[in-house]
Amino acid sequence: MANSMEAFLAEMRGFTSTTTQAVNPVAELRRKDGNQESIDSRTLQKPEVWRPKDNEEEMTGWPEWAFLFKAFMVVLDSDYENDLETVERQLDSNRAFEDYLQEEKTRARRLYSYLVSYLKNRPLRIVRAVPNNDGLAAGQSLCREFQPRSRQRTLCLLQAVTQYPAFEKGKTLEGLLALEKLMEDYESLATRS
Repeated sequence: MANSMEAFLAEMRGFTSTTTQAVNPVAELRRKDGNQESIDSRTLQKPEVWRPKDNEEEMTGWPEWAFLFKAFMVVLDSDYENDLETVERQLDSNRAFEDYLQEEKTRARRLYSYLVSYLKNRPLRIVRAVPNNDGLAAGQSLCREFQPRSRQRTLCLLQAVTQYPAFEKGKTLEGLLALEKLMEDYESLATRS
C-alpha cells in the first residue's frame, strides 16, 4: 500500500510539473500589463539589421525599415508609440536629456541600445554621435537625415518613383505595394513643400 501511494504521489508530482511547464508559456502570453496583453518577445520576429551601402539605399530603404522597427519597439513597450511619433513630428526641436522624466530616460537608453543593434554603416555612425545614449535624440537625427522635409528629398523620391524597376515574376503585388508607398511618400512631401 505504501509503495502504491508513493508511486501515485510521484506520478502526481510528474503530472504537476508537466502541466506547469505547459501552462507557463500560455500564462506569459495572457499576463496583463496595464490594459494591454503582454507578448512573449521570444516569438516576435525582429527587424533585420539595416546596412545601406549607398545614398540611394538610404533614401529608399529607410521608410520600410523605420516602419518595421517602430512596430517592433511598440510591441515591446507601448510607450514607444508616443515617443517615436513625437520624434517624427518634432524634427526641428531638441529636448535636453536632463529634462526627460526618469521613465523617458530609461526608454531612451533602451531605444539607443536597440538602434545600435539594428543599424550598421552610416546610420550607426549617426547614432553613435548622439550624447548620453539618448535613443530619442538618435531617432530624431536619423529622421532628419533619411526623411528630411526638403526639396532634395522630394526630388529623390520622384526619381525613385520614375525609375522604379520592373516587377519580378510572381512578386507583382509586393512590387506594386512598394511603388504605392513610394508614391504616397512623394505626394505627402510634395504637398508640404
